[in-house]
Amino acid sequence: MITKITLITISLLLPLSVSAFPNQHDNAGKYHEKKIKRLTQELKLNNQQQAQMKTLYKQQGDKFKAIKQETDQAVRKILTGEQYDKLQTLKTERKQKRKAHKQAK
Repeated sequence: MITKITLITISLLLPLSVSAFPNQHDNAGKYHEKKIKRLTQELKLNNQQQAQMKTLYKQQGDKFKAIKQETDQAVRKILTGEQYDKLQTLKTERKQKRKAHKQAK
């Protein structure tokens, strides 16, 4: 039973781990800038709309960070220390695989 819960927890959290690393958040600002620039060209956004989009993306990013932290705290309460450590290792391995895959492109 505990194994099933652990596997379910890991499978639910691994997709969230995509943004669980600080450098990913650093890239979010660059991504949003590019997205706003593209939307500005495609939709002819005015300066006010661009500022509103930037604010919206910032607010959503902050909400996502809060949810991620809350989820991590809840997972810590569910898993044993050993399980949590293994989860962190799995996240790190996944990050390294993504990074290697990106560099191979």
